[in-house]
Amino acid sequence: MIIVQEEGNGIKPSVGNLIYCNYTGRLLDGIVFDTNSESVARENDIYDENRQYRIFQFSLGGSEAIRGFDVGFRNLKSGSKGVLIIPSPWAYQDRTTVERVPANSVLVFDVEFLGLD
Repeated sequence: MIIVQEEGNGIKPSVGNLIYCNYTGRLLDGIVFDTNSESVARENDIYDENRQYRIFQFSLGGSEAIRGFDVGFRNLKSGSKGVLIIPSPWAYQDRTTVERVPANSVLVFDVEFLGLD
């Protein structure tokens, strides 16, 4: 499910486009498990001094992001802000290897679609 909070003025991406975005991932109970924002990481006690916090980029349809990002961003215009609610099959499924994410979790991502190439 995609909830558009602010519609962008850009175009919708195609497979192969490089997507640039900011994101914060949380569980349904609101607990933040990942973000590319240093300030959000610090506010939620998940800051990692060994991580570089920067704009996230991935190739639409590639393997750099979970499938829910591919589906969600394909339906957003560049410049949009929104929420992606991603079911487990399009996220981490039954894996327990992702820190702070229980197996079969539905994920909620606040996203800001900054642009594409």
